[in-house]
Amino acid sequence: MSVLSVRLSQEELNHIKKLAKENNADQSQAARQLINEGWEFHLLCMYREGEISLGSLANELKIPLSSAIDFLGKIGVAAPLEYEDYLQGLDLLK
Repeated sequence: MSVLSVRLSQEELNHIKKLAKENNADQSQAARQLINEGWEFHLLCMYREGEISLGSLANELKIPLSSAIDFLGKIGVAAPLEYEDYLQGLDLLK
């Protein structure tokens, strides 16, 4: 694991401390969690704006395509499937 030194504002440090306390974790774990969740949010914004494809989103999140679709639905981003795609999926299951 690498080490990175960054300067944080007091507000940013307070966010890390609060998350660490909520999760009963240390500040390093909380900082890593915030970085990872921020990265996921960044990818979701890129997807929503059409800057990356669903496949790229799944690849970056290191999850299967079906999980990426489920994830999008869970957070309220419309799934990229048309009704015809749904019907084709049903046919494939048969």
